[in-house]
Amino acid sequence: MNREKSFNNNQNDVCTLNDWITLHNSVDEKREIFFNMDRSLKYIHEHDFCVRTFFKNDFNDMPIYNITVLNNDPSYVKFESIMPLPKDIVKKEQMKREDILVSSLIQVCSYVGIPLNRLNLQFLKDNFDSFSQFLPSDDVPYYRGIIVRGSSVYYCEYMKEKSNHNLEKLDSGLQENDGSGKGKSLIKMSNNRIDLENVNDLKNSQIYRKDIGISDGAFINYLLLPTILIFCILAISMFIWIVSLF
Repeated sequence: MNREKSFNNNQNDVCTLNDWITLHNSVDEKREIFFNMDRSLKYIHEHDFCVRTFFKNDFNDMPIYNITVLNNDPSYVKFESIMPLPKDIVKKEQMKREDILVSSLIQVCSYVGIPLNRLNLQFLKDNFDSFSQFLPSDDVPYYRGIIVRGSSVYYCEYMKEKSNHNLEKLDSGLQENDGSGKGKSLIKMSNNRIDLENVNDLKNSQIYRKDIGISDGAFINYLLLPTILIFCILAISMFIWIVSLF
């Protein structure tokens, strides 16, 4: 089945995050699923929801079986148990921060190879350097910031910024010198990067539309407007690229 064709919430096409990681356990595959997991987390936060099962005094009752992969597609990650965030701004931000922390702990435990319910958070903080050898080297600063320093940044945002930074470095390194001392960029659209996060938001709106109460009319608008926006950005960027060739 072509996984890009359609969204299917059939229970036969659902597996737990734990099972998915067992079958797709390379570093690249884990980074992909964690990237999309955090995008899903960011989406529910933006709609004033949080993960119900993340709020425990310890990790014994917090299995990752409540996170599922739908449609046999790592870009469809769902938190099965969510609840509304409180109105109080301070408490709301605290609960978002806790969600991000637990999400990062799930990721670290996957790399280290220990169950979440066996994790001692204080021991991890005190000995983070010892654990870091099991983590992807590019992601160590992120996990250190979240777990040791108490930062509150989504993994997907970290990855996006890192990717943008690498693109800028690549663009800088691929300069043609036309003899006038001025370089012409080989990556014409690097300064007009297209943010395709709306594409993933469309998938998350399909996943959570019933859970967060998106009406059919709102859902159609949510699908249509970002699609038009992305098309316009692509058209403008292509026009700028063509003009720059002359």
